[in-house]
Amino acid sequence: MGLLKKILGIVLAILVTVVAIVIAFTITNKPLIDYTIADPPSTWDFNLGTLKINLGLRNRGGIDASVTLVVSVSNAVVSENQSKPSPEFNQSVLKIDTIAINGQKEYGYYYAYIAPKFETTNFTISYEVKRNTLDLMSSFAQIQGWKPTTLTYNRTDATEYDLVS
Repeated sequence: MGLLKKILGIVLAILVTVVAIVIAFTITNKPLIDYTIADPPSTWDFNLGTLKINLGLRNRGGIDASVTLVVSVSNAVVSENQSKPSPEFNQSVLKIDTIAINGQKEYGYYYAYIAPKFETTNFTISYEVKRNTLDLMSSFAQIQGWKPTTLTYNRTDATEYDLVS
């Protein structure tokens, strides 16, 4: 019985040490996620096709992070596929699961394609990044949105919209 207690004590001490090392490493090297909508057009004519939005993402931290890019629209539809967004297509939220690779100095880009609903006078696009809660390392991620993360377009004629914010 005494030997079993000693072995269990040693195993427990090793486990506690390993967990402490993993937590310390993760906190000091945590993912530092930045995101933005890059170079949004100031005006867009939908006779030319759908509006392509550049979703910037980078991880300046020391550990990869599992994240979800979320694009929400109002008075519009959104798709990851350029040919899909049409007023008949009814998707107002797009989710893209990805891995934010560590050590990035520059933004990497994903794309969302937007089409306003028929007869709408304005539409709004919002972009955010969320942690994948099933990934332990991602739970330590620091996520920061950089302007702009929300765009609003107002209609100026039958098919043209101008960026107002």
